[in-house]
Amino acid sequence: MTERLPTLLRFRELILDRPEGGTRLRDWLGRPGGARAAETVEFSSDPYRSLKVAEGPLADAAWPELIERFGPELAGRRMLELKEAGLALEVKFLAADATAGGVRMLTPAAEDPPTPVAEGLTVLDSAPSAALYLGRRRNLPAEQFVACLRQDPSPDLLQEHPAETGTSLLLPAGFPWAPGRGVIAHSAAVRRVDKGTLEGRLIAGARGPAAESLRTPILYSRLVAKSLGWLDGPNAITWLYSAGWLSTLRLDLRQSWSAGRAAGESPAIVTGLDGRALVFAGGEMESVGPGVTVLIAASAGTVRLHPEAGGASLLLTWLLDPDTERDVTLTGRGLSRREIDGLKGVFGKEA
Repeated sequence: MTERLPTLLRFRELILDRPEGGTRLRDWLGRPGGARAAETVEFSSDPYRSLKVAEGPLADAAWPELIERFGPELAGRRMLELKEAGLALEVKFLAADATAGGVRMLTPAAEDPPTPVAEGLTVLDSAPSAALYLGRRRNLPAEQFVACLRQDPSPDLLQEHPAETGTSLLLPAGFPWAPGRGVIAHSAAVRRVDKGTLEGRLIAGARGPAAESLRTPILYSRLVAKSLGWLDGPNAITWLYSAGWLSTLRLDLRQSWSAGRAAGESPAIVTGLDGRALVFAGGEMESVGPGVTVLIAASAGTVRLHPEAGGASLLLTWLLDPDTERDVTLTGRGLSRREIDGLKGVFGKEA
């Protein structure tokens, strides 16, 4: 008898604490009590994270086991290609209750351009005067910056920027950054798989390719796609970022909304921000509220999201082919080629 894969899966989050962690993230997610948290990993295809299914017939099954049992039906072609390239997709929440104790940076990789290492960051909540620390501080020479980063990777080395709620950033590999006190953010990243789970994420110094990338002019991206949302009846749909295969939409829904997907290409990760919505896919249904994350298996085709009374806001993250799936969707909405190219991010030197 063939084993059946549920279309909708919830995973037990992985809670990570660091010096800047506290209770604010858990309170914001509606998960009070328990350990302090600087990050909660909601989904990761990194086999060393080994996240486990939270409930249902596959409860306690870890991601590597699921891949072995269900393969492309669960992960889809694109995620399996990431796996072969030594890369993983990771979705998480992060927060800083205190000044960050270290600099974060995705390790640069030598993989081909179709699967770049990159991180999309969306500020979900921020205290008054909260900041993000992004890239080399303007008055700090590059050589001095690299030398200091090796000895003491402090956010004081980075340039301070206002952390405005709703802002989305696209952070390329080798880009140093840190969250400031009072920031809560959603992160979706394609990153290298490392046996040490913090390798390449919280750096204790710059070495090898990382050090070389820091010698180039520091670049950052403030994605203009935030202003390229479209109205679908009473619903507002905003493409927050698209880099290679990594894409995230923000959905502010007042009525049902359907997304047609090519079955077998990529799973999708739905994350609730505000209100509640019902997710329908593959004949199954799940309720998603604030802080709740559901994975939709790659085998599912059309996905329907139905907000409950008062509407709902959600994030939808998946891996897509930018030359077909993204562009066809956007040209169908009336966006020009120039506007679509803007979705790739606008990179520029720190002014």
